[in-house]
Parts: sequence; C-alpha cells; structure tokens
Amino acid sequence: MSRQGVGIALEATEAELQAWLSEFDPTAEAVEVVVALRHRRQSRQLSGWTSWILLLGPEGADDGEDRRLARSVVASNPTGLRRLDAVRIQPGLDMIDPPRDGQEARLRQSIEYISSHPGSREEYYETQTQFSGPAVRRLFEHDRFGRFLGVEVSERLVDDQTLPPWDVVHVAGLTMAQRLRAAPHYHRAFNAAARAIGEPSAKTVMRRWSSQRTIITANVEQIFPL
Repeated sequence: MSRQGVGIALEATEAELQAWLSEFDPTAEAVEVVVALRHRRQSRQLSGWTSWILLLGPEGADDGEDRRLARSVVASNPTGLRRLDAVRIQPGLDMIDPPRDGQEARLRQSIEYISSHPGSREEYYETQTQFSGPAVRRLFEHDRFGRFLGVEVSERLVDDQTLPPWDVVHVAGLTMAQRLRAAPHYHRAFNAAARAIGEPSAKTVMRRWSSQRTIITANVEQIFPL
C-alpha cells in the first residue's frame, strides 16, 4: 500500500481510534505509529491482505496488568480498512528496534497471525510471557535480535469478516549480522527459558503449543518509517 493509501485508511478511522484511546487516557491528543508493515510474499490465505499497522498509546496507558494498550489496523489496497483491533502488548514481548540515524534498521522481518484455541488460551498466553519473553529478551539485549513485538487482541472494533480470526500477532525482525550472532545462542536461550519454568526443553513447549494454536506466517517489510 502506498503512503497515501495508508493515510486514507488511518484518516477514516481517526475518530474511532481517538475515542477508544480516550477511555484510558482522556488527555491523549494523538496516537503514535510504531510499526507499518507490508507482506513481501502473498499466499492464498493472504491474498489482497497487505498492510498491518500498530499504533501505540502514550506511555503509561495500560490495562491495569502492565500491558501497554495499542490499536492494530489491517488495511489493503484498493479495499481500504479491513480490521481494527484494540490490542495489548504482551508482557515482556515489547522489544521494538529504535530508529538509527533517523532511519529504520534494515531488518528482515516476519509476522505471525495466531489463532489460539479458546480452551487453552490462558495457558498459552501465560507460557508465552514466561518462556518466549525471557528467551528473546536475552538475545535482544546482546544485539542478537532486532525486534520482537507481541500483541493480544482485547476487542475487535471493526471487521469486514474476510480475515482469519487471529487473537495474537507477533512481529520478529533481525538484521543479517544479528542472525549470524544469534545462531550459536538461539537454542541455548530458549532451552534455558524452558528449564526455568520446569520444562525439559524448548521442544517440549513447542510441541504443546502445536495443539494450542494455528499460525499464518508471512515475510514483511517496512512500508515507511513514521
């Protein structure tokens, strides 16, 4: 989607975004666009569904459980807005690579749209916080990861009923140098996080997750830095 197309989609929802944000912080005057992504490759499941945009509320706006509040917008050209969600940043999964010299870091990024199963959703969310958060944080703090952002849908505000019913979105990004640095440490970090929660290995956690969720994955690129 072009910058103009995204601007039109956002302008059309500005009132809804501000009304939602004001419920949590009546003094908020604006939203901050943090991530604006476009799918690199289309699959049959992703046909015509091109742009995912995350807008964060001001610092201090949270849901009372230390989850920063945000809005997630899915838009595509030429159909415009397709979904608008109120979302919460998952605890510990808030690693956003800052701009470098005014430009977004050259990250190779992927996005996961996750539909967790209602019967095990609470357990799945909790394990993500206890397992994924510490493992990725360890890599991120040693410059072996550039971005890892996780959000949970708290309310679906607008939906054209054409997209899968995901409730979690993950965005991960690494530069080529970070990929090389992370390779020898990746499994070690996740196995250590698994043992810290009483699991024998990361594979044990992942096998359980395979029965708790379904995932659609796409490679993405930054549409434009804002």
